[in-house]
Amino acid sequence: MLLLENRLSKTIKEYFLNNYFLAQRQKVQVVTMDLNVQYQQFVHYLFPNAIIVFACFHLVQLASRALDQARIKAFKEISDPSHKSYLQSFKETLEAVSRVLESVFRGQIQFWPE
Repeated sequence: MLLLENRLSKTIKEYFLNNYFLAQRQKVQVVTMDLNVQYQQFVHYLFPNAIIVFACFHLVQLASRALDQARIKAFKEISDPSHKSYLQSFKETLEAVSRVLESVFRGQIQFWPE
């Protein structure tokens, strides 16, 4: 295992370009990563034949955050108190859905390159 000095895109790209020939990098079949857009932009350049696999945790976390942001926005825009209590119970439902998604997606979810 190797730990680079930082997580900067430049550092990562330089490491792989300076230490592995293209022929070696072309043999890489899978790259597992988080949802960092910066990394996604250069991973196919470095590893042209690899598919990117995102950890399910990141996908569930992303979906949960998006749903919670939508709920909060709706909560702020509603003036009727009875509707606000509905959104509070909706939050509990979303949390339950999130737990179900986590149990369903415990394996890896693959997104194939276009």
